[in-house]
Amino acid sequence: DCPLNLYSNEAERLCGYLISRLNYARMEDILESGLSEFLEEIRETINAIAIELNKQYMLTSIVDPVEQMQSQ
Repeated sequence: DCPLNLYSNEAERLCGYLISRLNYARMEDILESGLSEFLEEIRETINAIAIELNKQYMLTSIVDPVEQMQSQ
């Protein structure tokens, strides 16, 4: 068994981050900083998880649009 504060890859780390972000987010803080900003952060984290899962477990590569834009 793996301790709760450890992870074996980036996908697991990001999933843990997302779970904690959603579990501990307070509505007052979300509304103060902006609902759309909060939702965008969640969307970006889910996208990063998908990319990392693909890197870790899939045989085909996918294009990360952020990395592609940064390399141009």
